[in-house]
Amino acid sequence: MFKLHLSRSIINYVSIFAFLVFIYSFMFDYLMHAYENKEYDFKEYDFITAIYWVIISMTTVGYGDIYFRSQIGQFYTIVVVLSGVVMIFGYLFPLVVTPQLEKTLRRELPTRVPVDLKNH
Repeated sequence: MFKLHLSRSIINYVSIFAFLVFIYSFMFDYLMHAYENKEYDFKEYDFITAIYWVIISMTTVGYGDIYFRSQIGQFYTIVVVLSGVVMIFGYLFPLVVTPQLEKTLRRELPTRVPVDLKNH
C-alpha cells in the first residue's frame, strides 16, 4: 500500500504557499476596494473570492472573470503570477517533487552484464 511520507520540505512548501495566499488575499481585498471602486459591485467580492483569485492567478490558470483595471492592480497581478510561477517551478519541482521521485524510483544499478546478453 502507498504510504504518504510528509517530509519537512513538503510541510515548508505548503506553509509558505498558504501564507502567501493569505497575505495576497488581503492585498487583493484592499486593492479592489481602494482602486477599483467605480468598476465593481463589492457585494460579490468577499474574502473567499479573494482566495479564489489569488490561487487562480498563482497557478496561472487565469479564467479572466475577475481582474484589475487600474495600473496598481495590474502590477499587483504581475507580482502574484510571477511569484506563483516561482513557487511552482522554482520550489515545488526541485525541492519537493524531485526528491520524492528519487526516493520512490530508487533502483539498484546493475554491476555486471547479464550472461545471456549477445550481439548488442
